Amino acid sequence: MKKRLDFLLLISLAISLFGCGGGSSGTASTPVPVELKVASVTPVDGATEVTRTGDITVSFDANLDANTVTAGAIAVKDDQGFPVEADTVVVNGNTATLKLKNKLSAGRRYTVKVAATIKSIYGGTLPGEYTTGFTTKTSQWDSTENFGKANSAVTAMDKHGNAIVAWWRYNSTNSHYEIVMSQLADGTWTEPRVVSGNASNVYSPKVAMDNNGNAVLVWEDWGTGVVMMEYRNGLWSQPQVITASGVSFSPGSLSPSIAMNDEGRAVIVWSQDNIYAKEYADGAWSNPVAVSAGGSCNSPKVALNSKGNQVIAWQYNDHYYTHVKLFSRQRLNGLWSTPQIVSIAGQDPDSYFQLSFDSNNEAIIVWGQQDGIQRHAYRNEYRNGAWTGPALLDSGGAETDYPRVAMDSRGNAVVAWQQKVNNLWQIVIVESRAGTWNSPRQVSSAATSANRPLIKMDHSGNGILLWNQANGADWQVYTMQYLNGSWTDKNLLAVSNDQLNYVNYDVAMDGTGDTAIAWSQSDGASWQLYRSFYHSDETVFSGSGGSSNSGGTGGTGGTGGTGGSSGYSGGYTGGTGGTTGGSAINVSNWYWLSPRTGGNNLDNVAYGAGKFVAVGTAGVIATSDSGSNWSIQNSGTSANLTRVVYGGGQFVAVGDSGVILTSSDGATWQIRASGTTANLTGTIYTGGQFVVVGNSGTILTSADGIVWTGRSSGTATHLRDITYGSNQYVVSGNSGLILTSADSVTWTSRSSGTTINLNGVTYGGGRFVAVGNAGTVLTSLNGVDWATQSAAWVPSVGMSFKPSFIAVTYDGAQFIAVGLSGAIQTSPDGITWTNYFSGTQKNLNGVNNVNGQSVATGDAGTVLISSNGTTWASTSGTTNKLSGVMFTGSEFVTVGWSGGKGVIMTSPDGVTWTDRNSSSGSPVTDIAYGNGIYLGVTWASILTSPDSVTWTGHTTATSSSGVAYGGGQFVLVGAAGAILTSPDGVSWTLSASGTTQNLVRVTYGGGQFVAVGASGSILTSPDGVAWTNRASGTIYSLYGATYGGGQYVAVGEAGTVLTSNDGILWTSRTSGTTSKLSGVSYGGGQFVVVGDSGYLLTSPDGVTWTKRASYTTNNLNGVSYDGSGHFVVVGESGTILGNF
Repeated sequence: MKKRLDFLLLISLAISLFGCGGGSSGTASTPVPVELKVASVTPVDGATEVTRTGDITVSFDANLDANTVTAGAIAVKDDQGFPVEADTVVVNGNTATLKLKNKLSAGRRYTVKVAATIKSIYGGTLPGEYTTGFTTKTSQWDSTENFGKANSAVTAMDKHGNAIVAWWRYNSTNSHYEIVMSQLADGTWTEPRVVSGNASNVYSPKVAMDNNGNAVLVWEDWGTGVVMMEYRNGLWSQPQVITASGVSFSPGSLSPSIAMNDEGRAVIVWSQDNIYAKEYADGAWSNPVAVSAGGSCNSPKVALNSKGNQVIAWQYNDHYYTHVKLFSRQRLNGLWSTPQIVSIAGQDPDSYFQLSFDSNNEAIIVWGQQDGIQRHAYRNEYRNGAWTGPALLDSGGAETDYPRVAMDSRGNAVVAWQQKVNNLWQIVIVESRAGTWNSPRQVSSAATSANRPLIKMDHSGNGILLWNQANGADWQVYTMQYLNGSWTDKNLLAVSNDQLNYVNYDVAMDGTGDTAIAWSQSDGASWQLYRSFYHSDETVFSGSGGSSNSGGTGGTGGTGGTGGSSGYSGGYTGGTGGTTGGSAINVSNWYWLSPRTGGNNLDNVAYGAGKFVAVGTAGVIATSDSGSNWSIQNSGTSANLTRVVYGGGQFVAVGDSGVILTSSDGATWQIRASGTTANLTGTIYTGGQFVVVGNSGTILTSADGIVWTGRSSGTATHLRDITYGSNQYVVSGNSGLILTSADSVTWTSRSSGTTINLNGVTYGGGRFVAVGNAGTVLTSLNGVDWATQSAAWVPSVGMSFKPSFIAVTYDGAQFIAVGLSGAIQTSPDGITWTNYFSGTQKNLNGVNNVNGQSVATGDAGTVLISSNGTTWASTSGTTNKLSGVMFTGSEFVTVGWSGGKGVIMTSPDGVTWTDRNSSSGSPVTDIAYGNGIYLGVTWASILTSPDSVTWTGHTTATSSSGVAYGGGQFVLVGAAGAILTSPDGVSWTLSASGTTQNLVRVTYGGGQFVAVGASGSILTSPDGVAWTNRASGTIYSLYGATYGGGQYVAVGEAGTVLTSNDGILWTSRTSGTTSKLSGVSYGGGQFVVVGDSGYLLTSPDGVTWTKRASYTTNNLNGVSYDGSGHFVVVGESGTILGNF
């Protein structure tokens, strides 16, 4: 529209110049520009210390023709000439903003080139290519931090700088080894936790991450074999034994290894006589497959590149272990090569070999080998589809050993090894740059021995080298970094106070040079685990680091359920409580308890095989036999799922990035090859075939849901939905697009008469109905001729504006359209529409008529069911705004507000909830229990109940917000400093508070009441009658307080956390957030604090706080503890979370 207006302005200008008789008087008009100029670029030319996560913005002297500003029109390259990936270019008037896909590398010079092909709306072009440049912020090592006792550690990072460190250690209490892990997410380290449970001896963990933070952790269990855990969509799976069934193995010989590429594809390999591989691709894990040729095979390694191709190498022992050969096998484009010997025949290579693989399908393997006299290190390169053959790393014949190798995505490589020089081991490296190997050079100090090199490189060519160097009575660890095209000087990282034990280390890089190192070193008495990071200030590494296990033994965390001797099927997070500093409960992991469909948005539902199946964001699939009780299923993908249909005896679900899943029962799903990466948005089953539509004009057909064929739609416009009726298919899409086809193969575009996005289309009652944004409704009797319906729209209850429709269905008698903010409208003919109150303000994303009833799905796991299209009931659990929760000793009670009434719900376990009739038209803000009485408070009344089922309202002269029970009476607090006391919840006595500040919450503990409220107000009382104001030291309002572990904790605005031993003297603590904190509880040796935007913090002492992943951005308002290890958290949109 902007372009059209400017064009009309240009025509008007021409008329004024040439069509008015050429009069000489008047003001001269501005000439049409014939040359476009760059006005400014951000970052400015020559800028230094530029943020690594910003956008590139170019401003011009005229508004731009957006069609000429393509992704390549503004290009960014690093100082080695390699391009920087961009997500998109956004044009706004005379400004073009390049949105970068990843953060930039630190301390690197970048060049921005603006192409001369960019035009203004007047046709003006740049006189030539415009070039500018800047340099990003430099990085530095942060301080070293200790994780506590540990053996060898492994680490991994994603592109955002989040990291995982895993290690194994000896548990003297249970007399076995265990696997421990800690995560760095959004700048905060989680407490180290045992993940191997009460298993037998475990060791040798390996971990890998993709660009999006998904991760896989594997280890070896002497009792059951190889064990795997996955981290996807913010949650860790239960440990799973993946050892090939029916095949024996020797404990200690499995040697699992893992590789994972940026896109999330993963391969795990291990030795079980044969070499077995298990692969994660297209959202699902394969079964273990033997990849070796049989025999005694061991010590496998695997490398995986960005294309999903892989190289596996292993040792093969023949002739009763008298000869050892090194084999390799490649899988390129889905095809396995024949296993091939890559080492020198007749010499025995050791297990210290290593391999690396780049995005061009080129690989390098290095190993040490005995020639009968001394050891030598070799390399073999896979170039142009073949191995080049073994080659000595050092041609001078010196004794060499322990080679390591790393490659970047561009084929550059670095090999490091230890080599005898003047009878001392030294560290030597050789590099391949642009396909040419340079000469080996020594990098360690010649004065003392050095050993055990480790080399890593990221995709863009940054690298780091580590090694041990002897220093008198101890060992030192040195590092060198390859940054921006050159090596830095060596840097001392760590010192071990034990001459007999080397330092063990692992390192990970995120693709931009940011580096995580974890290492274990001996202090002469025990092994300790440390970590350090190389980063710039803007990245996530500003967190406080990990916690040690110095709290002593916290007790036993419970058995492993029914998982057998290793306990991998349940209760695995119990273990020994020592890792939580004295606590036996787990507060690291939190899970959705309600809504029952999970907290993710749901987009569509289908019915078949006796069950409902709903799909939604992040790969969520929920099933139900009745449409009421929902269970979450494992979809095997994290892609957003947009539509699901049932036909031909199976469900077919489609979603983003071309994902197609099939299932015969709704529980077990398989990913199918769609042949496209376009987002898929609609599907239908009719006439014995499935038809799927999606972005960029994508149309796919399949007779069985397994094999898919692409069809030409004749358009690149995004397609949104598809229906079938009157012997033809009809597709709706963006910009008012309508397509029709009689056979799903040949498609014809039809004029809809609108440019509004048409999000949904259906057929019923002899006509087609399409719906879209801004309340758009179109109807057609034949799919060819369309009419826009403009029937009068009348605001109704719950809908005071004209809604945007997302989906539409026909239930046999009427059309039902759903959309944003809970919109539901029905029409008997598609022309006259009536609004109905859905009972939710959540966006409704899909609606289908299935199993004789209409089912609407929406945000926050919403599922609504109706038998008539007018009255709708939620079956997904509550979406109420919950403001508080408590545990009475036998049940949880939560209170809140929804749809003009107060909410009270009860649960025996925090999982299954029952709505109770509060009989209140006001929000219920808090709840207490004592003397056999339940008591809830609202702004206008007090509610009491003897059993939590039947509630009676009592009027009060004050507006109340908080209540507590202690010392034989209830204490209620509220507006303007109001405090009342009552022994029975019916008869109330006003107490003088001494303040006019609004009081929000009150708690009882340590023999006294503590009330908190506005402007940092804190009051204490031994009996609820006589109150004393206390100095809090803060002006921020306080919204919650509790007592536990011998101290009080109060929380409030701006991340405020206060603690006190006596309720009199208060100390401010650092919470690590500025979000509003609303609730706090204590139990099992832990404080738990909740707040806005899903903030959830825990602390063993009220002083040191750790942010936990809550997996929601909903405001959290209350938390309670049940006395047996379980916290329940409640909040907005019906959010109920638990640590169980």
